[in-house]
Amino acid sequence: MSFLDLFRRKKKEMPKTEVAALREEVEHLKQEILLHGPDPNYLADIFLFYIHADKSYMDLDQFPESLNGDIKENVKLWSLFYIAWLFRNCMTLRHGREFQERVMSIVKTRWGKAAKASDGPFEWLASTMDFWFEVLDTRMTETIGIKLNGHEIPFVVFAAMTFLVLDSSSPYYKVHHPTLFSY
Repeated sequence: MSFLDLFRRKKKEMPKTEVAALREEVEHLKQEILLHGPDPNYLADIFLFYIHADKSYMDLDQFPESLNGDIKENVKLWSLFYIAWLFRNCMTLRHGREFQERVMSIVKTRWGKAAKASDGPFEWLASTMDFWFEVLDTRMTETIGIKLNGHEIPFVVFAAMTFLVLDSSSPYYKVHHPTLFSY
């Protein structure tokens, strides 16, 4: 029998009783997840995968030409922290603060183990993540409802300004611009 013959063969259909049983099992699993919530270890895995995945896919060529040099690398890192912060907040909204704190505790435990086993930036990541999460939490509460010409300013604008002035590697580190930062 050739490789092509395998594709030409008619698929053997599953008996209807097996299909019904499979559907029933899937429905049972969905109900279990809804009842008990997701496994915090699983969400910690997703979080860690995202943090450690290759970020070269971020297409920074779409940004203006004025965004060049080292600032492009900063934007990659800031985007990483911002999206991780959003992920953490989604966990809090969906599953509560206690669940989110369990997930982040698992993440930090794994980073601690990794830091002992290698010389990667795991301790730096943990402390930097804590710093940015706290800063973004504070900025969020400070900037809710701020309007310009009757339109509420999206929080991402304040997050970007925060990264620009608080990251010591930014060319705008601790620069105070009265027009931009006088809200």
